[in-house]
Amino acid sequence: MPIEISGKLFYTVTEVADLADVTRQTIWRWRKAGKILDGRKYRGREVLFNREEVEKIYTHAHRLEPSNMVPEFEGQLKLFRQDSAEARASQ
Repeated sequence: MPIEISGKLFYTVTEVADLADVTRQTIWRWRKAGKILDGRKYRGREVLFNREEVEKIYTHAHRLEPSNMVPEFEGQLKLFRQDSAEARASQ
């Protein structure tokens, strides 16, 4: 359950991990690597994130990135593309 401080809701690392469908360790690793915001310390020990930070973490957790195809395999993939199959069929 989020913690309300000064009328704003804040989420613990466990809550953020559950919402983003990742582990707590992943959240800590992303924080250390600078991939997500650091959050705020509450009472000197517990790290909390506000709603906007949680949304950014969720977006980071569910991002799509292009795959890094090795150039020598690109030609092989053309064999499986629809336009290539149609071109071969018309020959």
